[in-house]
Amino acid sequence: MKWLGAKTRMTQIFTTTGETYAITLLKIFKGFIIQQNFRLNTLTVGYQFKSPIKCKKPNLYHFEKFNFIPFKLIKTYKIKKFQKFSLGQIIDSTNFKISEVISVRGRTIGKGFSGTCKRYNFNSGPLTHGSKNHRKPGSIGQGSTPGRVFPGKKLAGNLGNNYSTLFNLPIIALNYTENFLIIKGITMGTLKTNLLINKI
Repeated sequence: MKWLGAKTRMTQIFTTTGETYAITLLKIFKGFIIQQNFRLNTLTVGYQFKSPIKCKKPNLYHFEKFNFIPFKLIKTYKIKKFQKFSLGQIIDSTNFKISEVISVRGRTIGKGFSGTCKRYNFNSGPLTHGSKNHRKPGSIGQGSTPGRVFPGKKLAGNLGNNYSTLFNLPIIALNYTENFLIIKGITMGTLKTNLLINKI
């Protein structure tokens, strides 16, 4: 089972021994189970209520069929065969405990088109003695044989804006009433970035 949340804040705390480490505050979205597929072992969860006026007719018919209020976000997760859920069951932060270890998956911050020095931490060329190769990638292949650039060559391109997963993030504090998780460590993305949380 997976949970959907958002990155709310990042800060640091100090221990009694004088140590300091970064923490991240995660807001767990309150989800409702709206469908369970036993053949594919999938679970569909809806988040954040939506006005029926703003809902499209095919989606509205689907919600009316199962007697549910329309949702803004709908996610489908893969579950284990022995897990049993009921329609309308609430998925929130009550499933977590302090000192549990979780993994977080989300989209990193996009930094646009970047060169090889910034994108892959390449070394720069000489800056003096008439050198004209300061931050260029340099030679990228052979001449007549094979006469092409191999796929996967590290070149300039888009930096960031891709999915990444962080493992082994311990939970150090909980707030069940507000559905907040305080984890030790940092997470990807900017504030209000949607994150997929999973127990390890």
